[in-house]
Amino acid sequence: MDRNESAPGDQVDVKAIDDYINAKMKSFKIPGLALSIVKNDQIVYLKGYGRANVWRKPVTPQTPFYIASVYKSFIGLGISQLIEAG
Repeated sequence: MDRNESAPGDQVDVKAIDDYINAKMKSFKIPGLALSIVKNDQIVYLKGYGRANVWRKPVTPQTPFYIASVYKSFIGLGISQLIEAG
């Protein structure tokens, strides 16, 4: 699937998504982000928004982002879910 593309047969309101993301990026001063929408284990929408770096390279769905120590929260959540699931 290419940048800015939704999967065939899936109803994705691209304009509503773009309007929402662009408004939030502006209000929170977010320079760039990548968005993926997943439904039933299938990627139905991918898009990059804004700029990835000081050289103003556009964000794509494949742009790597450094998450620093944020990953610890995701690992903790995953472990908690595994424990609850037995």
